[in-house]
Amino acid sequence: MEYAYAARARWKTIIYAVAAFLFLIVLSAIIIWNSTKLLQAVEDRTLNYLRDVAGESVQLVNDRIDGVLESLELISDGVERLEPEARRDFLLRKAEICNFTDLAVADETGKAQSLYNGTWEMGGLPIFAHVLKGENSVGIWGEHIVYAVPLSEEVPSARVLFGMKSIDKMRELVTNDCFNGQGSTGVLGQDGNYVVTPEPKPFFSMINETEYQETENWAVKLQENLLKGQAGSLVLHTDSGEDILLDYRPLSVDGWFLATLIPKDILSSEVDRYISHTFAITVLLVTLFLTLLIAIIGMQNRYRGRIEKISFYDPVTGGASNVYLQFQAQELIRKAPQARYVVASLNLRNFSLINEFEGRQQGDRLLRDVCAALSAEADGEGELVARGEADTFYLFLQGAEQPQIVERLERMVGKLANLSDTIGPLRANTGIYCMQPGEADLADAEACADAARKSVEKSYHNTCTFYSESIKNRQRDMATMLYQLEGALERRELQMYLQPKVRAENGTVAGAEALVRWEHPEKGFISPATFIPLCEENGLICQVDLLVFEQVCRCLSKWREAGVEPVPISVNVSRQHFRDPEFLTEYRQLLETWKVPPEWIELEITESIMFSSSEFQYVRDFIQTLHKIGFTCSLDDFGSGYSSLSLLKDLPIDCLKLDRQFIIGRFEEQSTRTVIEMIMNLARKLGIMTVAEGVELEEQVSFLREAGCDLIQGFYFSRPLPVEEFERYAFGRSLGAGGEAI
Repeated sequence: MEYAYAARARWKTIIYAVAAFLFLIVLSAIIIWNSTKLLQAVEDRTLNYLRDVAGESVQLVNDRIDGVLESLELISDGVERLEPEARRDFLLRKAEICNFTDLAVADETGKAQSLYNGTWEMGGLPIFAHVLKGENSVGIWGEHIVYAVPLSEEVPSARVLFGMKSIDKMRELVTNDCFNGQGSTGVLGQDGNYVVTPEPKPFFSMINETEYQETENWAVKLQENLLKGQAGSLVLHTDSGEDILLDYRPLSVDGWFLATLIPKDILSSEVDRYISHTFAITVLLVTLFLTLLIAIIGMQNRYRGRIEKISFYDPVTGGASNVYLQFQAQELIRKAPQARYVVASLNLRNFSLINEFEGRQQGDRLLRDVCAALSAEADGEGELVARGEADTFYLFLQGAEQPQIVERLERMVGKLANLSDTIGPLRANTGIYCMQPGEADLADAEACADAARKSVEKSYHNTCTFYSESIKNRQRDMATMLYQLEGALERRELQMYLQPKVRAENGTVAGAEALVRWEHPEKGFISPATFIPLCEENGLICQVDLLVFEQVCRCLSKWREAGVEPVPISVNVSRQHFRDPEFLTEYRQLLETWKVPPEWIELEITESIMFSSSEFQYVRDFIQTLHKIGFTCSLDDFGSGYSSLSLLKDLPIDCLKLDRQFIIGRFEEQSTRTVIEMIMNLARKLGIMTVAEGVELEEQVSFLREAGCDLIQGFYFSRPLPVEEFERYAFGRSLGAGGEAI
C-alpha cells in the first residue's frame, strides 16, 4: 500500500515536472509572439487612452471656465449693490483679487467703461447679445478672452459686466500635464484655427515640416465635425514617418473645442525596453518556479484539505464562508454565463444588543439560526448563503426582475423576525446588486450591495435598496470632497463670514452670526449645504466649529484693539461636541489666548440635539455651564422639529432664533401670523430675546417689527459678508489685520 502510494506520488511529480518544463517552453514562445503583438495593441490603446484623457481634460477646463464665470458673478452681485461712483474702487480690488486684466460695465447699447482702457464698444460682439438674454458667455476680443455675465435690469445704465483675461492666462487655464507633460492642449475655433495656441512641444517641429492639404479626408472630416460641434480624433502623418494623434472635443463655450495632441508612440517607446526586461525576468522566475515545484507539489496535497476547511467554512455558523461563496459563485457564473444573478448584503439591525445583554455565546447561536434560516430558503446548489463580517450575510441568488427579488428577500427576512426574543422582532437592512450576464467579480458586487444597504436612511421597518449609478457617484464625490476637506482644514481654506443681525426698531447692527464658507482653489465657492453635512457625518464638524470659533476670537480681539465697540457674534455648536464633555476646555484656551470676554460670544445650539429626557437634562446643565463661563446661549431653528413650550420653560436660554420656515412668504395665512406673534409675546414675557432669520421681504420686516421681534437677520438687510465688508457695514470702515482703519 505504501509502495504503491509512493510510486503514484513519484509519477505525479514527474508528470508535473514535465508539464512545467513544457509550460516553460510554451511560455517562452508565447512571450516572443506576444511581444510582436504588444506594440500594435499599445498603439490601439493609446488612441483610446487619449480619448479618455481628453474627456477628463474637457471636464477640467469647463470647470475652470465655470470658476472664472462664478467669480465674475460674485463681482456682479457687488456691482448691483453699489452706486455708480463707488463701482470703480470695488472693481479695482476685485480685478486684482481675481486676476482679471481689466473689468468693464456696459450699458444695453454695448458701450462699456473699463478700468484701465477707457471706453469700449462691445455691442458688436456675438457674446453681448447672449448676455443681454440673461446668459453667461465667453468669447475672444483681440488678444484677450472676454468673460461676460448679465447684471440686473434694475441697475441703471449697467446691463453687462465684462472681465478680460489675456490669451496667455487662457493657455494656462487649458494646459495640463497629460501624458507626463509630453502632450499638448489648445483651443480650436469652428473654423479650424486656434483660438488659444497649445504650448509648443518637441514633436511640433515634425508637424511644421509637413505640408497638409485642406482636401485631405481627415481635414474635411475635421471641418465637418467642428461645424456640427461634434468630437472626434484623427492621425496626423508627418514627413519624418512618425504619427501624431489629435483629439478634439467641444467645450462649454459655444464654438470652442479642446484639442489634445500626443506622439503616437508615446506609450510604445518604453514598451520595447520593458519587453526585454520582462522576458529575462520571466525566464528567471519560471526557472525558479520549476525548482520549487516538486517541493510544493508534495506539500500541497497534504495541506489542501486543511486549507479548504479553514477557508471555506465559517467557524461561527458552521456554514459556508464568504470566501467559499465568492469561489463557488464564480464557478456557477462560468458554467452559465448568460444566467442572471443578484448579490444581496443583509445586515441584522441592533444585533449588538444581543451580545451586550445576553453574551457572545447567545449572539453566536442567533447567527447560526439566521444562517440556517437563510440557507433553507436558498435554491439548492444554484444559490449560496454565507456570513461576511460580524452580523452581515451575503446571498448569491438567481433572478432578474426587481419586484420578484424584493418579494423573495422580504419573505426570507420575514422568517428571521421571530428568531430573537430579546430585542423584539429581528429586522434587517438589505442592499441588492444586480449582476450583468458574465460578470464574475463577486468582491466588487458585494461592495456595491454594501453601499446600497448603507445608503438608506434609518428606518424602523426592514429595508431593501438596489444599487444604482447615483449611489456610486455619490460615494465617489463624497470620498473626494472628504479628502479635500481634510486638506482645506489644514490649509485654512475655510473662512468665516459674518451675517449682520439688525435691530427691528431702527435697523442698526446689534450682532452677527459666524458662518463658514469654503473657497476651493479650483472649484471656487462650494455651498455649505454641500460640505457641512459631510463634516457632520464624518466627525470633521468639530474641527470646523473650532476653526470658526478661533476666527471669531481673533476678529473680536482686532475690534477691541481698533477701539470700536464690538457687537456680539453667535457661533454654532454642533451635536457631536456633546460626545466630549471636555470640549469647552479648548474654547476657554482660545478666549484666554485672544483675551476676549466670553460675553461677546453667543453659542447657538439647535433643538434637534435633544431626543430623550436624559439628553434634555444634559443640555440644560450644559447651558448653565456656559453661563458660568460667561457665554450667552441661543436656541437655533426653533420650530423646525418637535418643539414644545417646555423648551422655553425649562431651558435657561438667552435668545430664541425662529426657524426660517416660519418666515417664508408674506404671511398670507393668519394662522402663521398668530403663531409667530404668540412666540414673540411668550419669549418677551420670559425675558428671552428673539431673532428671526431668513428675512428677505419688506412685508416680513414690517410684520416682525409689529410682532415685537428684537433682531432680524436675512438678505433683506445683508447677505453673509467677509469680515472686512461686515466692518464697513457695521462700523462704517474696514479694519486692517492689526486694527487700523482702512
